[in-house]
Amino acid sequence: MLERNIPNSVKADADTALAKKQLIASYITLALVGVIALAIAVTALRVNRALDQAMAQYSAAAGQLGQVLDDAQTAVQDLTVVSAGLKQVDWPQLADDISQTAADARQSLRGAGEALGKLQTLDIETLNDAIADLNAVIEPMARFFGR
Repeated sequence: MLERNIPNSVKADADTALAKKQLIASYITLALVGVIALAIAVTALRVNRALDQAMAQYSAAAGQLGQVLDDAQTAVQDLTVVSAGLKQVDWPQLADDISQTAADARQSLRGAGEALGKLQTLDIETLNDAIADLNAVIEPMARFFGR
C-alpha cells in the first residue's frame, strides 16, 4: 500500500540511484576479479619458471648421477678383475720365493763381507812392491820386442 502513495518520479529516482550503485558495485567487482586474475597469471608464470628451473636442475643432477653410476660400475668391474688376479696368485709359493730371495741376499752380503775382510787384510805396500818388481823384469823384455 505504501507503494501506491509514492509518486512515480521518486520511485524512478530511487531505481536510478539503485541501478547506479549496482553499476559501481559491478565495476568494483570487475576490477577485483581482474586484479585476482592478474595475480593468478603472474603466480602461474612464476611457478612455471620455477618448475622449468627445477626440471633443468633435475636433468643436470640425473646426468651427474648417471655418470657417477657409470664410474661406480667401472670401479666394480676393475675390482672384479683385481680380485680374480689375486685369486690366481699362489700365495704359499710367493712366500717361499720371497724367503729364498731373502736367504740369497743374506748369502751375498756374507760373501761381500768376506771379500771386504780379505781386502782389508791385503798389504797394499807389499802389492805395490811386487808390481814394481814385475815391471822391472818385464821392461827389458818389452824394449827387446820393441814395445
